[in-house]
Amino acid sequence: MTSFLFVLAPTLLLCSSMMAPAPVFAQRTEALKTPLPEDVLLLLADEITGQDAFDNMVRLAGAPWLRTPEELRGEINFFESEELYRMVQAYGIETVRLDRYEAPGSFTYPMEGDLWVDGHRLARIPGDAALIASGSQTSQASGRLIYVPQISEDQVPMLQAGIASAPEQYRGAIALMWTHPQGDLFHVLDQAGVSAVISFSSRERYFDPDQVVYSRGNYGQGEKLRLGMTVSWRQWSELLEDVEMGAEIMVEARAVMEEFPNRLETVYAWIPGTEPDLPGVVYTGHLFEGYTKRGANDNVGGPAVQLEILRALHDLIEAGELPRPRRTLHFLWPDEFSGTYEFLRRDPGLTQRLAININMDMVSEALRKNNAIFAMSETPAHLASFFDGLAYTLMDYVWRTNDIVYPYPVSPRDRSGCQYYPRPLWEKNGTRDAFRFYTHETTGQSDHEVFNSPSVAVPGIHFF
Repeated sequence: MTSFLFVLAPTLLLCSSMMAPAPVFAQRTEALKTPLPEDVLLLLADEITGQDAFDNMVRLAGAPWLRTPEELRGEINFFESEELYRMVQAYGIETVRLDRYEAPGSFTYPMEGDLWVDGHRLARIPGDAALIASGSQTSQASGRLIYVPQISEDQVPMLQAGIASAPEQYRGAIALMWTHPQGDLFHVLDQAGVSAVISFSSRERYFDPDQVVYSRGNYGQGEKLRLGMTVSWRQWSELLEDVEMGAEIMVEARAVMEEFPNRLETVYAWIPGTEPDLPGVVYTGHLFEGYTKRGANDNVGGPAVQLEILRALHDLIEAGELPRPRRTLHFLWPDEFSGTYEFLRRDPGLTQRLAININMDMVSEALRKNNAIFAMSETPAHLASFFDGLAYTLMDYVWRTNDIVYPYPVSPRDRSGCQYYPRPLWEKNGTRDAFRFYTHETTGQSDHEVFNSPSVAVPGIHFF
């Protein structure tokens, strides 16, 4: 488990925007000045717990990896939305609802799947949840494993000529490829009679060679090439070694896909402000990214962290330790992009009641273990906002007060003269990693992009 700095920094940002003027930086030899009084900072630090945020993630992502038929058919809600809704209610928060509505189209889902190599099972559904590449069709393939190297688009005609000179090598074969084929390459392999592809998908294949990331291919367009399998880098590279040494490898692959009506489910909670007509703040963190992919950091990291922020603020307000905010605080946990657009479409007046969007996506990873840095994407130029500087100041405060090398004048020291963290913000079960962060110009690829679009025009920042 990581520290809970990623929980506290956005919370300080939210409270700062409601309660105090903009910050002023001080010299390194002075105590850091912040938008919030010191007692409020300590109050928040004492209330928020990274353990609860971690436990939220375990509850939301700890379900069986495959969805039940009842979920898929819509007889019950999706696990994550139903569980998150209940978790909010369990905190005594009554201002929460679970919205569910039909959406255009349908989605396919892997119900069964197996991959056998030389008579031994290499992977299967449900134990290997990401085995079947999205886009695959129900099919069964068996054949000799061949290697198709990674090629550029302008090299596809060369491959096509090679296939024409030895078509029997490809007809009915299963291809080992670096990525699932797209475009012209896919069509060439399909026409050649290749029946399936085995690829790998990994974020850092040498760092975590057993990781399998969800992937997709164009297999829905294929006549013969209808099935894509995704394995780990370790499994894939061992197969490549055997093929390159001339081994004759026989593969069997099978998938059963079913199609279900599409729908959207969104959990929405809010803390009412004392002046609800003032533009408020909306937190977003996507709970879904389609319904096949189920992940801890991505998808449910954002909602898990934001739920702890919601709980802490609610409890402090109810206890009278924090004043009720003037502006309403909104918490929106939808399907990425499509759910956010649909939620706003159904409440067109909501955007007029929003001043800023704070989006969180993949914010729960341990920074050092993942060779990562906590990042913030600024608002775009056409929606410039003081929140960029405010967010930077709060992250800077969290970093400097959790770094023993910073000469903070009130930093306690032990009897040997060693310095402690000035304001320790870590969980006993978490790490002591430095809060490494940076900011950069606006990016997309998450729900803040919806708010930054001209059709919505609410400035959005993005933590990831």
